[in-house]
Amino acid sequence: MRDRFLAHEIYDEWFGAHRSAPTGNRVMSESPFMLEFRQTMFKRLVPNLEYIGIFSPRIREHYDKVGLTKYAGGRNASS
Repeated sequence: MRDRFLAHEIYDEWFGAHRSAPTGNRVMSESPFMLEFRQTMFKRLVPNLEYIGIFSPRIREHYDKVGLTKYAGGRNASS
């Protein structure tokens, strides 16, 4: 799934001959569209994990390390 978000297929097809894969990963990771996409995705995902009861302290610890617990307590699918 990570590779899908980095759009490896598109990058390889269009730019693979001109730039390396790590450069492509950085470009995609830092693009405004992908930043907005990830923010929107986690804004919906984290509250739903809480709602269905699988946002345990063990999971929360990992999400906290990457700064995703800021989305906890948001609007879930039931609201």
